Order: sequence, then structure tokens, then C-alpha cells
Amino acid sequence: MDYPTEARITNAYREIFGPEWTIQKLAHSAIQGHLLQKAVHDTPNAEVAGRSIVWKLMLAADSPLDASTGLRELKRLRSEYVRLLKDSMRAPDGTFPESLIVPGEPEPPRRTTVNLDLAHNNPLSLDESVCEATITTTIQKDVERTFPDVEYFRSARAQRMLADILFVYSRAHEGISYRQGMHELLAPVLWALDYDSLDGKGHAQDAEMFDFLSRDYVPADAWAIFSRIMEGVGSWYEWREPKPTVAPVTGGPPSTPWVAPINETCSKIGGEYLAACDPALSARMNELEVDPMMYGIRWLRLLFTREFPWRDALVLWDALFAADPSLQVVPWVGVAMLIRIRNLSIFTIRHRYTLSFTRNTHTCSASAYAACKSIPFNRSDDCPSK
Repeated sequence: MDYPTEARITNAYREIFGPEWTIQKLAHSAIQGHLLQKAVHDTPNAEVAGRSIVWKLMLAADSPLDASTGLRELKRLRSEYVRLLKDSMRAPDGTFPESLIVPGEPEPPRRTTVNLDLAHNNPLSLDESVCEATITTTIQKDVERTFPDVEYFRSARAQRMLADILFVYSRAHEGISYRQGMHELLAPVLWALDYDSLDGKGHAQDAEMFDFLSRDYVPADAWAIFSRIMEGVGSWYEWREPKPTVAPVTGGPPSTPWVAPINETCSKIGGEYLAACDPALSARMNELEVDPMMYGIRWLRLLFTREFPWRDALVLWDALFAADPSLQVVPWVGVAMLIRIRNLSIFTIRHRYTLSFTRNTHTCSASAYAACKSIPFNRSDDCPSK
């Protein structure tokens, strides 16, 4: 990775936490597609020093624009990640993989003593071992093909960080575990954090900044942001019905069949949401029997990273995080994308399987993230304004 100079990162850090920027001003610059840029005529770009700092603030629970408060929360989350990493990577005999790198620890973790009661708690369950091996293999395959056009993800270091974070997440969320596509949500986060990171500890007066942007803790910070994103989109990765929390009532009414949340949301995008905003477009797509899941699943699960070039996807993410950290706005962005590309393709479609319009949205990437900026503030209860 071609890191920006320390001076450039330092300037971005001091500007963000200085008197000139507030959370509201940062959000406005992001929604306008010009994060941290004062001249809006400048070309939006991926290489924005300070982007990950803004993401940390936008996705924080309380969004304090204060470096000390933010650093305390970062340290808490970093400690949590280190704990989960060790728990996930520790073998039943207490050993760790030789290649394991624990953030903040210069030496590999030592073997720990584990007291095993094999009669009641056998860690060598065949089913669990096979499942864990399958997840590890799947993660590694996905990691190796992450954003093939971005050279950063070809490095062994980046791939190792991606794989470790995804495995830790899968172990902590066994209901969802790891599902294909999660690597494309984590990758932009890791890239942005690493781009803004600083190596070493710096001078005493800059100690807080170097802690906040520590390169050693990039994977821990990436896990924290990724986990926050998954709070908003995790339901779209659910693939099996959750176990009931209470026993069914005997003789009661039949339960409603479970529908995967991703299917339900896709149906709303192509159904009631689109019909409320653009009845003609909705009618045409229904006439052609275009299944919303054919485009919606990819849009929702990957937050549009497949629909735009790398540069534009990051700019869109700036706006998404600024507009709605819970990411409940994402389905409306999907509606806006359909509306904004309607004249490019949908009314020229002659066959329901001709869906090139969902694969060529990069031709209007600027208008796509422009749509995002209008939704949070101009949306009625029924639909975003056109």
C-alpha cells in the first residue's frame, strides 16, 4: 500500500478533531460526496486521508467528536478483539497457530493450560471440527479473490488480517457464522483503516494520535467497525430459521412460515417501495416478472460494492454511514438506484432475463451516490423524493 505521508495524516487528524469540523459538518461533506473536502468541485476519490477516522466517529454509538473519548472506546474494543482472537485461535491443547499475530503483543501467544473434562466437554467433536475446517477453507478462498483489481488485497498481510477477523466474527456469531460476501464488507474497512494508520509511537505530544491510528491495531479496529456494520446488515445474511425462544403453545394458531429477511427486504424494494415512488417503473418490472432478489441480494449484502468501481463505492459508503449509521436507509438507496437508471435500460428490456441494467449501474455512479444524499433528509414515510 502507498501510505500517505505522516504529515498528511496528522493534518487530517488535527482538522477532524479541531474547531472547524463538527459531526454535522463531517456528515454533510460525506453526503455531498466530498468527504473532508472544502472545494466541492474537486473530484471525489478513494484516497482521502482521514476517512477511517470519520467512519469510526460516524459508526460510534454516541459519535463523540473528541479524540480522548474515542480512544478510550477504541481501547475497550481492541481488548475485546484480542480476547476473542485468542479464544477463537486456541487449539484444544492450549496451543496457537505459529503464524498468529495478536495486535499489541510483540511475541506470539504462549500455550495456555487447559483442564479438559472429556466426559462432559469434548472439544474434539467431529462435527465441530469438520464445520470449523469448512469455514476456514471458505474464508481463505474468498479472501484470496477479494477485489482482484485492488493490489492491496493481494498481499499476505492483508489476507491474513481479513481471514483472522472473519473467523473471529464467525465464532462469535454462530447463528450466522461466515457467509460468502462478508469479505467484501470487511475489505473496504480494512483498507481505509490501514491507509490512515501510523507505525510506531511518535513523539510524546503526538502519543494520543499514534494510539488512535496505530497500525498494530488495524485488525482490531476493522473488526469493531465491521461488527457495527453487521448490526445493520447482519439479518440479510441469515440463512436458517432462528431457534424459538419459547415453546409453541399447544392448540394455538399456526405459526407464520419463516421468510429469510433478505427475501422480505428484496420483495419490499421491488414491490411496495418502488410502487409508491414510481408506479410506472414498478408495473413494467412486474410485467417482465423481474425478481427483485436477482439484484437485491447482491446490493444489500455487499452494500453496492459490486455495482460501482472501487473509488465510487467508498464515496457511497461515506454517505451511507453519515446518513444513517444503522443502515436502515440502504433499501431506499436500492429504490433510488432503480429510479435513476430507469431511462437507461428498463423500458428497452424485451425479455425478463435481460438484466444488464442491474450490472451496469457504474455508468451513472455519480447520480447513484447523489441519490443517497437526498434520501435521509427528503424522505416521507412512504418513499424517497425523486
